[in-house]
Amino acid sequence: MDYTFLELLNSLRGQSFLLEGLMQNLSNNLFGLFLAFFIVPYFFYKSQEKFLWIFIFWILTVGVTDFSANLLKSFFLDFRPCFSDYSYLLDNNGQVLKQCSATLTGMPSNHSANFFAGSLFLLTIFKINRYSLIFLLISFSVALSRVYLGKHFPHQVLAGAAYGAFLGAFGGYVYLKIFSKNSLN
Repeated sequence: MDYTFLELLNSLRGQSFLLEGLMQNLSNNLFGLFLAFFIVPYFFYKSQEKFLWIFIFWILTVGVTDFSANLLKSFFLDFRPCFSDYSYLLDNNGQVLKQCSATLTGMPSNHSANFFAGSLFLLTIFKINRYSLIFLLISFSVALSRVYLGKHFPHQVLAGAAYGAFLGAFGGYVYLKIFSKNSLN
């Protein structure tokens, strides 16, 4: 099923400029940085919460997730699709994908881990509101883009999402414990 889903999504490459552009942008590291330093601070500011400390804890949570997920890649040694038997995956022109990443291993997906860590942090702090739901939707879209682009197998993306969700919820819990209303008075 893992391979079938990868092949199904990847077979759509090169058929729609709109879909291709969306998936490329979602997976672009600059998109994550744009969210982190422009959009997320605006949401925190609009939330009327303690903006600076929430933002610092959010960045720390995503940073720890990114660092530790990179360490896990060398532990699991689970190759990316283009470095395995799936060397016939397609690029954005519908041609055979030559290289999907500079690194051989893809377990867990850092993109998925980082976005889900950020989303679950928001869900833990703000509960369910429009901001946290928007970021959860973005996280699912980024995870899907990684499979569509042939950068990861679905199980690598799911592992990254689960790992990031755990660390994000934990980071939010730690923030709430440290900055509970009783300790701020």
